[in-house]
Amino acid sequence: RISLINGLAYLSCGYGISVLDVSKKEIKETFFIGNNGAYLNINDIASDGTKIFAATNEGVFRAALNNPNLSNFNSWTKDGILPPGNYSQADFFKGKILVNYDDPAYESDSIYEWYGGTWMRKPQVTSVDVLNMKAAGDKIIVTTNRLVVIYDSNWNVSEVINSYQTPRNIEPKHAISGENNTIWIADNVQGLVKHTG
Repeated sequence: RISLINGLAYLSCGYGISVLDVSKKEIKETFFIGNNGAYLNINDIASDGTKIFAATNEGVFRAALNNPNLSNFNSWTKDGILPPGNYSQADFFKGKILVNYDDPAYESDSIYEWYGGTWMRKPQVTSVDVLNMKAAGDKIIVTTNRLVVIYDSNWNVSEVINSYQTPRNIEPKHAISGENNTIWIADNVQGLVKHTG
C-alpha cells in the first residue's frame, strides 16, 4: 500500500518502509524497523500528523513523524497494549488512527482506534474478516468477505451493501468512495461495480 504524508509517498513493503519523493521521482530513505533493524513486513501506514503508525505482521509500530532518524529502528516503538499478531490495515479518520487486527480465527477481526494516547476496540465491527477499510471524508468504508459497510463519523451504520443488481452473490475485496455518494467496489467475481446510494 501507498500512504501520502506531507507530500511524500510512504511505501509499505515486505522488508520495511521506503519513502518516495514524488516530485524528484526518487527513493528518499528506507526504514528497516524490525528487531535490531531486521526486515519486517509492513502491511499499511497511517499518520495523525504527529506520529506515524505501521501495521505489520508482528503488531503495530509507531514513531514521531518529525524524528530526523526514522531509519534507526530504535526510533520505533512496538505497541504492547494491542493483542500480538498481524495488523493488516491502518488509516487516519477524523483525527484518529484506525488499525485492523487480522485475527487468525475465521470472521474474528477487530478494528482499534488510537486517540488521546490509548487504543480502544470498535465494538461496531464484529464477526467479520476485514479485507479493507478506507476513510473518505465523514465516513469509513469497511469491506468484508460478504458485504461493504459504510459507517458515519460516530461509527453508526449508514449503509450496508450486501447485493448488487445481479442474482449472483457478492464477493467484495475493496471499496472506495467516489463523487455524488458513489461507492466503487472491486468484486472478486463481478469485477468493478458502481453503487449509488
